[in-house]
Amino acid sequence: MEQTNKNSGYGKIVSFLILLLLGLTAFNFGGSIGTNYLEIIVFAVAMLSLVYFEVKLDKVERNNLFFWLIPFVFFAFFVSISIFWISFSTNSIYTSIVSLLGIAGFMGLGLLLKKHPEINLKIVLSFILGGLALIVLSSLIFTLVEYGPFYVTLHENQEYFYDGSAFLVSSETGWLSGFSFVSVTLGYAGVYAFILASTLPGLLFLNPRSQKIPFYFILGAGLVGLLFLVLLPYKTALLFLIPVYALGLLIRFFKIPTKIPLWEKITSLIALGITVILVLFMLIMAIQGTDFYSSSSFLSRIFDNSRLTDPINQTINATLKNYDSFSLIESLFGMNPYQVTPQGITYYSVSYWGGTATAWPLINLKTFEFSTLMEGGLMAFFGFCVFMVFAIMSFRSFLHRGTKQFGLRIVMAFLVLAYFLYMSFLSSSFPFIREPYSYVSPFRSNSLFLIIVFLIGYSYTPIFGVKKVSSLSEDVRYE
Repeated sequence: MEQTNKNSGYGKIVSFLILLLLGLTAFNFGGSIGTNYLEIIVFAVAMLSLVYFEVKLDKVERNNLFFWLIPFVFFAFFVSISIFWISFSTNSIYTSIVSLLGIAGFMGLGLLLKKHPEINLKIVLSFILGGLALIVLSSLIFTLVEYGPFYVTLHENQEYFYDGSAFLVSSETGWLSGFSFVSVTLGYAGVYAFILASTLPGLLFLNPRSQKIPFYFILGAGLVGLLFLVLLPYKTALLFLIPVYALGLLIRFFKIPTKIPLWEKITSLIALGITVILVLFMLIMAIQGTDFYSSSSFLSRIFDNSRLTDPINQTINATLKNYDSFSLIESLFGMNPYQVTPQGITYYSVSYWGGTATAWPLINLKTFEFSTLMEGGLMAFFGFCVFMVFAIMSFRSFLHRGTKQFGLRIVMAFLVLAYFLYMSFLSSSFPFIREPYSYVSPFRSNSLFLIIVFLIGYSYTPIFGVKKVSSLSEDVRYE
């Protein structure tokens, strides 16, 4: 790929601005309002970078990138601009457009940044891990001062009263949100610490002598995340670290073949087929108003007596049905929270979700994949699912792009893997303890999700039968 650098001074300014934006986003600077501004700035910088880097792709490369991005575009558009969001207020149209631009901007920046002549993966990860470690460390210090170490275990059943309501001490933690500390659920704060702790297996692939700076930086950031989980302690997240660390050891001591072996293809196809069948079956059962596992005690035990899947079924019913009949509009473009049910109440009201003061948060999905269905309908949901398959295939090829920076690519892969593992089982959509009805989207103006989108874009590698290395497949400069 031909590339000209007409103004080195301008290039350095752009480099610093990009790194600063990544660090601030990882730090969740300014909370959701700050993230809105960062999304606009990142989109503008991505557009400027597209002109500055003069990326030239041949026809085959353009087609590969185009097909790779199709499901992502469907997901990003419909999860940002949907019935779910626009129904709240006319102001949601503006924030929906900002959300769309932000998701597109971070993806574009990820695709372009690996071609930046002055920024390599080591610098990128340093700023991202630095931002994540800073917010986790700040929140950990506040939490230890406010609650003390090991308070989740020591005060497991202890309650306190605030504004006439009782709150369980062991279910919350302190967190830096915007410019103040607030009480949030363990699930919401835990994802930051979890993905930091999940980078520690990457140390197995780094030489502490020749790669001192990245080795000790990743060690420090990873330990900050691990300490957060241990000093609370957040036992569920610690258990989820076991398969992550086991996978790290497996990759370290057992070579992964460059070409996908037949058994891996067959296993992947079987797993994909089972997943598709289960999802379709759950959709059908939910439309009928029943749980697909309710008739089987065995399936009930597997799905934790409905605690995991009850919110999923409620979400599917609310999205796909209107007055107890199938609704094509809501099904395709997202749930209408103000839709009136046959009982004369709205889905948004507390009565629909259980009739108590804390009923609305009962839709608190632990599996963020189904949040795409609620927020963007089937268009966003299937776009998200297909894009995740493409991203996994691309990441696998990315890890085999030579031996340079392999350890850093492993760290990057574990960041993304840990995020999806955690958010698939421990996501928290109503994190603010004292504002139980305040919904926080895992996608819309969510700084951590934007960082993951950026990393997926950075890892892009052609997957549709391209044998030669694409101009967007490798870094220009290595350490």
